[in-house]
This record gives sequence, C-alpha cells and structure tokens, in this order.
Amino acid sequence: MTEATLNDLHAEPSKSDAQQSQAEHKKPGRTAGENVSNVHDPDASSYTEAQSSKDRVMVLMKRHETLVKYFIIGCTASAIDVLLFLILYNAVGTTALVAHSISVPTSVLFSFFVNTRHNFKTHDYLGLRLASFVVVCGIGYITGYGVIYAAQVFGLDANAGKILSLPVVFVVQYLLNSRITFRKVGKVAQPVNNK
Repeated sequence: MTEATLNDLHAEPSKSDAQQSQAEHKKPGRTAGENVSNVHDPDASSYTEAQSSKDRVMVLMKRHETLVKYFIIGCTASAIDVLLFLILYNAVGTTALVAHSISVPTSVLFSFFVNTRHNFKTHDYLGLRLASFVVVCGIGYITGYGVIYAAQVFGLDANAGKILSLPVVFVVQYLLNSRITFRKVGKVAQPVNNK
C-alpha cells in the first residue's frame, strides 16, 4: 500500500454539502429554519431587533388597548375643548365664561359617547353612565386644581402645575371610568326554585 492510500484510510470521511448544512442548523442558539447567510449580516441583525421591538410594542398596545384608546379619545376631546373655546371667545366674541361653559360640556359629551360606543362598548344604562362620567370629570377637575395649587405652594407657577396635573388627572379619570362608569354589568341570576 502506498502512503497516500494509508492516509486516506485513516482520514475522517468528508461530509456532503447536505450534511454540512444540517450540522450548521443544529448549532446552539439557531433554529432549524434560520438562514445561515444572515447570521453575520449586521443589517439583518438590526432588522430582526427592530422587528422584535415593533412586535413587543404591538403586543403591549394590544394588551392595553382600552387605555391607549382612552388616551387618544381624551386628546381629541381636549383639542375640541380648546378649539371650540378659541372660536367662541375670539371669533364669535362670547365671554370667556360662556365659551368655557360650552366647550367643556361639548368635549365631555364627545368623550363619553366615543368611549361608550368604540372603546368600552357599553350600550346599557346610558343615563347612569353619563351621570357617573360627569361626576368623574368633576373629580378630575378638582384633582387637577389640587395639583396646580400644590405646585404653587412648592414655588412653581400655575402653567407648570397645569402640565403636571395632566398625567395625574388622566390616571385618576381612567381608573374611575374603567372600573365604575364603563364597567360591564352582568345579568342577575334568578334563583332556582326547587319544589
């Protein structure tokens, strides 16, 4: 036997291309369907990280869908309040009190009916729910003023207090409205009469 033949006998048999591909897929940290060519590609890595972040945000938004919708509806209602006030006060020429007395109830009613129909999807006891919503808005009003007053006590001006009050009022009103005003009411079970 020649030396080349002896070396061939002791050498490890070579793997076919298919076997090498399977071995690459079995490396730790990789799934069988992962594209091996993208493993060292920085653009592919950042794309998957961005996609993963986007997926997490979407899952978080879906989990807190009611809260997100409540926030969007609240922002829209606030915009209606401010715009209507500016139009009535500046363009129509009403007093500030009249403009405020029209713009606030309009935005409150908008917020109530949009939340009722599209967010919490409650269609029963509308009169009681509206009364509860108005009371919650009153609580938010008092809470907001309390934050503004506290900010002034600590040396901040009323503008800073107003800004600080916004997230506080949002949380208070959301908790009260989601747990009281728009709470789903189940049907009362009738007692079973066993005679």
